[in-house]
Amino acid sequence: MAEEKGWFDFDAVANAIHDKLVRRHPHVFAEAQFATANWEDLKAQERAASAKQRGDAASILDDIPRALPALSRAQKLGKRASRVGFDWPDVAGIREKLNEEIAELDVEIAAARTEAVAEELGDALFTLVNLGRKLDVDAEEALRSANAKFTQRFKHMEALSRERGMSLEALSPAEWEALWVESKAAGKV
Repeated sequence: MAEEKGWFDFDAVANAIHDKLVRRHPHVFAEAQFATANWEDLKAQERAASAKQRGDAASILDDIPRALPALSRAQKLGKRASRVGFDWPDVAGIREKLNEEIAELDVEIAAARTEAVAEELGDALFTLVNLGRKLDVDAEEALRSANAKFTQRFKHMEALSRERGMSLEALSPAEWEALWVESKAAGKV
C-alpha cells in the first residue's frame, strides 16, 4: 500500500537496511569500507548526516529514543554526555549533587509546590541514575531487583498478618515497621 501511494518501495527499504548493516558491522562484511572505524564514530557520522538533512545542528543525544523506559534513557543520556567530558569526575561529586537535589526537593515539599516537587524529584532521580552509571550499575536492573525484593517482603508481611489475624488496613505505622523488619530478617530477599 505504501508503494502504491508512492511513499517508498520494498527495494528502497531493503537497500537501506543492507547499507546500514554493512556500515554498522564492518567486522562482519569484509568488503566494507569502514573496516577501521569504531561503532561510536559511525553513529556520530549518521547523526550528523541526519541532522544535516533536517537542517539542524547535530547533537550527540539525537538518536537516544524517547520511547525507552525513563531510567534506561537517563542512563544513556548521561553516558553519551560523558563521552564529550560532561560528567562528574568521581562518585563523590555525584553524591554531592544528589544531596543538593534532595535539599532542593525538601524545599519544594515544604512549600507544597506540586509542579516544582515533580521537577526536583526528576532531578534527584536523574542524578541517582548517573550515580549508578558511574558505579557500573544499570539503573533499570537495580530498580527491577528492588521491586522484586519489595514484592517478596510485602507478600511475607501479608502472610504474617493473616497468620496472626491482623487486618492490614488497621495496622499502625509501628506494626507495619515491625512486620517489615521481621520479613527482612526472615530473608525474604
